[in-house]
Amino acid sequence: MAERSSIVPEGESVRRALRWLSEQRQTDPAAPSAALVEEAAVRFDLTPLQGEFLLQRWAMYKGDGDSAGEVAQEIRPAKR
Repeated sequence: MAERSSIVPEGESVRRALRWLSEQRQTDPAAPSAALVEEAAVRFDLTPLQGEFLLQRWAMYKGDGDSAGEVAQEIRPAKR
């Protein structure tokens, strides 16, 4: 399988998606998490694995203003 080529640093698209998801949650707290994550996956060109990660991890923090920061800590690329 070919690697994805991108000018966006590793993990940055997920961080951007997290920021967007948090903004959407603040705007509409009742919005369904699955629908928001699906839209974020399309908007930020996430892989299916990244989308699944967001669905599992971000959705559990529903509405917490610090949730994006907590989840972002988990997605920081490992130092090589």
